[in-house]
Amino acid sequence: MNELIEAIANSSIGIMMAENPIAFPWVETVHVVAITTVLGVIAIVMSIISLRRAHDSRRVAIWALALAVLSVIFSAGWLLWALSQLSPV
Repeated sequence: MNELIEAIANSSIGIMMAENPIAFPWVETVHVVAITTVLGVIAIVMSIISLRRAHDSRRVAIWALALAVLSVIFSAGWLLWALSQLSPV
């Protein structure tokens, strides 16, 4: 466990945290936004592809598209709320 803590402390994130501890929440937020966006976009693209295929169930593809869009909207709303809770220094 100590080796992991030392590795993080010596990484670029650890150095940035030491130089500017306020920047760490922003780094985490950027990571979450990137992951959420990529996964949501992949889900939307896959559901659109499924809608266009003749042998796939249209009803399931519409549900997949609706849930993918809702997941992106939900994640974006949560992230906007989380960003508003950060206190400026």
